[in-house]
Amino acid sequence: MRWFLLVLALIGFALAFTTKSAAVLGLSLVAGLGGLVGFAFILAADRVAASMRPDSAMASIEDLAALGKTRRTAPKSPGESAPNDPQG
Repeated sequence: MRWFLLVLALIGFALAFTTKSAAVLGLSLVAGLGGLVGFAFILAADRVAASMRPDSAMASIEDLAALGKTRRTAPKSPGESAPNDPQG
């Protein structure tokens, strides 16, 4: 699909530079710009998909809840105060 949009953009711009009709010029410029924007979006989407972690590497909701529960119930040492504690 990305190569189709790139070819569409190139044909659109080539047609825009060679035509003498205002209507064809407008349509070919719209096709060329649309092809370039679509090509850029597809390249960005492929880049994001390539660097994305697989779903199996992500923690489930139950794992996140268990981590939050152990963090809240962890005992503090006697000399340690909370970071936002005004009395500490």
